[in-house]
Amino acid sequence: MTQHRPPLPIPAPFPRDDRELRGDWLPRVLQLPDVPAHSVAVARIGEDRGHMGSSYRLTFECEHPSHPARSVVVKLPAPEAAAREAANRGGLYVREFRFFNELAHRTAVRAPRCLAAGYAEPDGFALVLEDLGAAREVDQVAGCDLAHAKTVLAELAAFHASWWDRPTLAEMTWVTRHADEHRVENLTGILRDGWPVLCEALADRLPPDALEVGRAMAEALPTAFGALAAEPQTLLHGDVRLDNLLFDEWVVLLDWQSLSRGACALDVSYFLAQNIPAADLEVHGEELLAGYQRGLAAAGVEYSTERLRRAIALALPLSFAVAASLVVVADAEAERTRELAAAMAVRSLAALKHFGHPQQMLSTSP
Repeated sequence: MTQHRPPLPIPAPFPRDDRELRGDWLPRVLQLPDVPAHSVAVARIGEDRGHMGSSYRLTFECEHPSHPARSVVVKLPAPEAAAREAANRGGLYVREFRFFNELAHRTAVRAPRCLAAGYAEPDGFALVLEDLGAAREVDQVAGCDLAHAKTVLAELAAFHASWWDRPTLAEMTWVTRHADEHRVENLTGILRDGWPVLCEALADRLPPDALEVGRAMAEALPTAFGALAAEPQTLLHGDVRLDNLLFDEWVVLLDWQSLSRGACALDVSYFLAQNIPAADLEVHGEELLAGYQRGLAAAGVEYSTERLRRAIALALPLSFAVAASLVVVADAEAERTRELAAAMAVRSLAALKHFGHPQQMLSTSP
């Protein structure tokens, strides 16, 4: 697992764009006197991937001969005012800041090392992260193959097991619970209002009953999430999709803005329904679940197949809500947004067919 240390503090005000990242800001923040201000080069990265933040790669050279050229990634708030306001309302920026300051060093998960971090209202936040540019990205629109999926689920199992039913979870009130009333209301509203817009925009890509299926999921969400609150609770990444993952022989989880507390199935269901092509899920779905269970068992956590499958079905409304949110928070006319929304919607419908409807599971005991 990644060895994390407490990051250096970054004082406000924080940079707002690439222009303010140039000059001596990085050398001052990282306390690198050997880095001349003129050597820092800035490039935007991941512009078509994230909607609630903006990331930049900063490359620099040190004057001291023992220091080779190096680089870091700096994460700032989204440039769009509407996205920033939505992120602030949801506490996204402060959660990621606090994850790296308070939790990363005691969590069994591979995440980027955070070298420096700052947060303040209303100034926003800034993170300086290790550059993992040598790792591979996998396009979420194309989907996740079996080998990568097994790697992700093994990492999730270790992560979830490290926080499984810890008493301290109840004290972490700054970390959203999926069963919290405001969270349930927000997701239900997004699914209820956004899904019809998505279905209209993608009418030629979705089955005729997609609209009614989405409406039924919105109706089921509050009760389903209430049932999930009775499952063992753990720490969740909250947005486990390929756009937030980097691969080598392992996987690194990026973007901790959606950090939350809840049943493990919320992460597992979301990953499977957002990233695995429908045909692959049908063939390999049970194999993937078995691998996740083995990972839990290796860490000392027993969770039955029946209970896990039921919880995954109960968690499926989250995937529908996130697909619907793309037409609300992102540019619905952008080609990649449309392709991503289509992939999310089609795969969510396939996962529903594979794992079952939440309403069916609500009539059965865990």
